[in-house]
This record gives sequence, C-alpha cells and structure tokens, in this order.
Amino acid sequence: MVRKYTLYLDESGDFDRDLEASWKNECLIGGLLLREGRPLREERAREIVAGAWKKAFPEDAGRSAEVLFARAAHATELRENKAKIVRSVLEEAERYGDFVIFENYNKTRIVNSTLTYINIMVDGIIQLAGRLAAEHPGDKAKLEVIAGFRKDTTVSVSADRTEGYIRKEEFTERIRERLSLAQVKNHLLSNRNGEILFRCDDDKANPCLVVCDYICNFYITRTAAVYRESYDGRISLGEYLLVKYKECNRFSLQGDVRRERVADYINRQNYDIALYDICTGIVDKKENADRILNAFLCLPEKARENYLQSLGNYFNNLIGGERNLALGGRALKAGEEIAEAMRAAGKEDIRFTLNIVLYRLAVCNHQGRLDEMEELFGRCRELLSRALNRTEYLDYAFLYYNRYAVYLTDTLRVQEAVELLEQAERCFEAYELIIEELPGLKAAGEKIRSEQLGRLLGTKVQCMRYLLSRGKCTYEEAAAVSGKALENFSREADLRRQYQYRGQIEAAAGRYEEALSYLCKGFGVQTWQELFVPEVLRDEFAAYQLSFFVKEFAGKETPGEYTEILKRLRSQESVFLGKKGYPEFAVCGNCAYAMEQSGFDANAAKRYYKSVIEGAVLEEDGPLLFLLKMMIGADYAAMVAGRQETEARKAADRLREGAGMLGSVILPEGLKGLPGQLEEACRREKPEEFRRFAALRQY
Repeated sequence: MVRKYTLYLDESGDFDRDLEASWKNECLIGGLLLREGRPLREERAREIVAGAWKKAFPEDAGRSAEVLFARAAHATELRENKAKIVRSVLEEAERYGDFVIFENYNKTRIVNSTLTYINIMVDGIIQLAGRLAAEHPGDKAKLEVIAGFRKDTTVSVSADRTEGYIRKEEFTERIRERLSLAQVKNHLLSNRNGEILFRCDDDKANPCLVVCDYICNFYITRTAAVYRESYDGRISLGEYLLVKYKECNRFSLQGDVRRERVADYINRQNYDIALYDICTGIVDKKENADRILNAFLCLPEKARENYLQSLGNYFNNLIGGERNLALGGRALKAGEEIAEAMRAAGKEDIRFTLNIVLYRLAVCNHQGRLDEMEELFGRCRELLSRALNRTEYLDYAFLYYNRYAVYLTDTLRVQEAVELLEQAERCFEAYELIIEELPGLKAAGEKIRSEQLGRLLGTKVQCMRYLLSRGKCTYEEAAAVSGKALENFSREADLRRQYQYRGQIEAAAGRYEEALSYLCKGFGVQTWQELFVPEVLRDEFAAYQLSFFVKEFAGKETPGEYTEILKRLRSQESVFLGKKGYPEFAVCGNCAYAMEQSGFDANAAKRYYKSVIEGAVLEEDGPLLFLLKMMIGADYAAMVAGRQETEARKAADRLREGAGMLGSVILPEGLKGLPGQLEEACRREKPEEFRRFAALRQY
C-alpha cells in the first residue's frame, strides 16, 4: 500500500549572518505536513491568512480577500497585532496537518548559506520520510515536497525583488541530487519503502507556503515578547509556545540518534533487537518504544512469533550466558509489559508469555527471591492450563517441572523434588513408546535422547548429591542418575555442566581422584593446575566447584596436592572475597571451612567467614541467600566458640539477630522451622549446635 503525504516548506532566519551573532535565532526550515485524506486547498489557505488579518484589524473587514492576503503575507514583519495574527493562522492550520521544523541549532555552516540551507532541508526531509515509512511497516511512504523559492546569497542581489533567486531548474536539480545521494547512503529510507518528489513554488503567491512562513516565524521567535500576553505562567514561555510543535516532528541537522535508531529498526525489520533494546533500556523514551511496538503489532502473526523467539534467545543469553541477573530482571519485567500490550491488543503470544515467566523464575532462583516464586509458579500453571491443549507446548510443562523441582530443593523439600522429577521421567518413557509405534519410521540409534529429560535428570543429580551426603541414597544410585543425564546431552556446554555435577557426587562419596577428574572434565582441562588459568576462572562457577571440592575433603586424609589446591584457590580470592552475590559468598564459606578444618590458616578462615556474615542484608539478599549466609555464619560461630575466642558471643548475637529477621518474613514450606532452630543453637552456644544448623544445607 502507498501512503501519500504532502509537505510545504518555507525558511526563516538569516542563513548568512546568524553565525556572526550567538544571540540570533538559528536559521531553520519549517512547514506543514499533510496526510492523504486531509488536504489543505490553496483557496482555504488564502482564507485562513486573510481571516487572521480581519481578526487583527476589523477596520479592514470590507476589503477583498486578495488585498488582505497580500497584506497578511508580510505580517511577520509587523509589530502591531503580530501575535494575534500568527496565532490565528496557526490555530486554523493545525486542523489540517502537523507542524514540521528542520533546525540547525548548533549553527553548522556548510561552505556557504545556500549549501547550508540545502543540506538542512535534505537531511530533514530524509529523517521525516524515514519516520513516516516506519509508522506503517510494509507500506510505501510517498512524500511530495513543495518548497518556496530560495534567494542565491552567493552572488550579488539586485534591488529588483523578482531577481536574485536560484534558478528553479538548478535549485530542483541540487535538491534531487542530495536526496538521491542521501537515500543511497542513509539507512532510514530506501526506494523500497519510500519515494520523495520535489518541486519549487513562489513563497509569496502560494497560500500554503505563506502559512509555512507563519509556522517558521512562530517557532523562531518563540521567546519574543509579542507572545507574552498569551502566557499563563504554568510552564516556561518557551515550552508554552512549543506545545504546537510535537517532538517527533522536529528534526536537527545533527540528527537524533535515538529517533533514527527506532526508524532503522523498523525499516530494516530488526524487531527482535528493537524489542530487546526496549527491555534493556537502550530505547528509553516511551514515545520511541510505542512506535516500535505499534509497528511490531502490525506484522503477521507468524512473523511476530519468529521475532519473539529470537527475543527469547537474547534473554536466555543475558541470564544463562552472561548471568547479568540485575539487568535480566529489569528486562524481563519490561518484557512482561510487552506481553501485556500484545494481550490488550488481542494478539497474545502465550509462548512468549510463558518464556518470560520461566526466565523470571530462573532469575528469582539465582537471586534467592523465594517470595516472588510462588506467585510466578501460579501464573505458569494458569498459562499452561490454557496452552497444553496443543502438544507443541509440552516442553514448557517440563521446564516448569524442572524449575519447581529446583525450588523444592532450595527449600529443603528434596524428597518431594525427587518424586516430582520421577513422575516427569515416566512421561518420557511413555514418549519412547509412542516413537516405537510410529508406522514406517524408526529412530536412528538404540537410545532416544531428550534435552528436556537431560535437564530434569541434571536437577535430580543435584538432589541425589544432597541425599547421598545424608546417607539417604547409595553412590551407585546417584551415579546411575548422573550417567543417564549425560546420555541425553550432546552439546559440549551441557555435558560439562553434568560433569561438574558428577564431580560433586564423587566428592560427596569421598572419591577424591574421581571427583578431581570429573572437575577437570567439567571445565575442559586435563590437569587440576589448568583450573587456575584466567580463562577458566572467568567462569564464576569454576571457583565454586573448586571450593566445594576442598570443603568435602577438608580434614580428611588426602594426597599432598590437596593443600596446594587450597593454596591456589586462596591466591585467587579477588575473584570471590567480599562479593555479596551467589555463588561468590558460597565460595568464601567453603574455603573458610576447608582452611579451618585442615588447620591451614585460622586467621584467613575467620576473615572469609566474616566477609560473608557482615555482608548479609535481608532486604538485599532475599530470604534464601540470607539464610545461606546465616548457615555460613553458624560455621564461623562454631569455629570461634570451639576455640573459646572472645568473638564467640558477638558471632552468636549476630546470628540471633539474623534469626529474628528471618522470623519476621513469610518463608515457604521446608524453611519455616529454620529461624527457630537457629535461635536454639544461639541459645546453647555450643559448637556442635552451630555445626548441626550449618549442615542443614549443602552449599
């Protein structure tokens, strides 16, 4: 579809001398943009101008429209009743179109005044046409521009007012040349989505161009005293006079990077990047965000689905790859607003909404925001109840089970998590039976793999490690689950994560060599020494897995290299010491416990413990991470109490205070009794009581 627009343009200001005096208003070009179906005929424009004169000078009411128009055409040179005439013209003109301004407020000069004028005009036309094309993606914007004749200030001008203009043919050729070149080089507009036609006319004879003269004059004299009588004092005078000039219709020779970026997104149809930039705050003006979203909603349903799928990949990388949880949390909330806008427009994409909720659950889990998770799980269940009548949404059910199993584990309901995961595992067994019944087809290989099953089993492996450490399952059972999880993955990154989990199983079973071997495989290295190279330690979980390893074997009979590993890990303390987030504070707690139990360095152990407990703030950490820090603090209290140090009472008091804070918030099932247990341990102030509380959670 072709959408037609007409733009009348005139100029104002002195393109030669405005650079000489900083106080002078900048030279500019401005006019009236008319959309198809809302024409302004020349006869009507003449009536508007003549009528404004009549209102200002009632004594001239009997004169002909031609005479009044001729007088009003030069009204901007008047002092008497100037404000009244200009306002009257503009109030009528804005019924037909939008006021447009191309300005040069930085007073850039390009060779001479004529070329400066041409470049301001061409650049403004290109920006406006690109904006118009972006309003209706897929349609073509056809913009016809009619500009007033331009004096040639590069040559001497005679006293004859009819002479001294740039020749119409030359002027038009220059403009068209610049437009063609700009279209080739400027991504805001292409021949595919826009067409620009240009011609000149007499700015004293064409009534529409005379109206444009008023538009320019009003804008360029927006702080003039002649308008002060209409100022009501609620906002600044400049703001009051600019109400008629919408921000989106004011274009600078220097450009507006944010606005041009929006037009570029739409005209190139980069909606996935555009929506992501809205979510992450790069597109920060509501007006620009609304333009992108309105254009996006005009796309066919399948196209929207594809872009939203790409947007989901960006979220996945932000949260899972970069682990930028703070930005991820803000971006997902903005994504929810997009999902809500789509629903309000009758274009809900339930897959996208499910993705947002599931990603938010992942962020809340990483941040320990248990208070938000129950509400999100409820939303997820409601969405799935509407989606599961289609089989393509089945994966989302398993993602939900996985997130919920992790939540159960975090809240110490590990056995419930295992039972849920085993129910989901049986669903995959039914899926294998369906594959076997397909007529005429057979799956290649003996084993059917499933990434979703692998993820569920990976979560189960973590549950098994917890149960193994408490004697509630055997090593063989835990290793079997780990092996099955590994069978269902093919990507190297997924396999490495499972090797890390397997290393924890081996460590919990006391299998030193096997644990170290799997730890190396988990980070793609051959020897434990390579775990300490910068490329590996850039992965924040490398230090965590090493700290878990040294904690599990602390105080036990181990090869001599154990002490060397602990020394190396401590030498990298800048990676984790003093950091408040997870897993860094858990690394501190693990290292402190290992140093204490191994008789390595008691002072360093105390420093590590204290960095965790002193950085515990319930409002910042949320209940789960705060509780974990209290457990690390309990190990510290056990250490100083066992050594009968003077700090023991202070450590117990801090834990008692933390228990009181936890008791004041609503905790999920599984954690509700822990504040009371911590208070009881503090009351008795015995090392074994503190250790018992600390051991409730494996971190």
